[in-house]
Amino acid sequence: LSNMLPRHVVEYLSLVPPDEVASSAGHIAHHHEQVTILFMDIVGFTNMAVQTSPGDVMGFLNELFTRFDHLVEIHRVQKVETAGDCYIVAAGVLDDDGQGFQELTDGRFNPHGYAKRVMQFAKDMMRESKKAS
Repeated sequence: LSNMLPRHVVEYLSLVPPDEVASSAGHIAHHHEQVTILFMDIVGFTNMAVQTSPGDVMGFLNELFTRFDHLVEIHRVQKVETAGDCYIVAAGVLDDDGQGFQELTDGRFNPHGYAKRVMQFAKDMMRESKKAS
């Protein structure tokens, strides 16, 4: 779970009895004022998908998103979601706590730094996209 959820959520889930999680889960939600989010959508994907076999489409997306997943680690952004050909990342919500867990940033870092990390991630996405077949 520590690879998928922030530390406070893992700790919460390990401390709260399972029958109480649903009724008290609102306590783990947080408000973040300075966050940068990137939504990436592949131009022309629908036309490509219609003209290509499902296996080739899935192979292409797997190769492309695997490249992006590697960039997530390099640029210290958080992968939020993939849905079809959409890839979403954020910076300014979580950061590495130095012990292998993700923790809330709580506004301790420079919001301009978040935007810079996401922008560099986007530039590298463009470069990596050209390598995917």
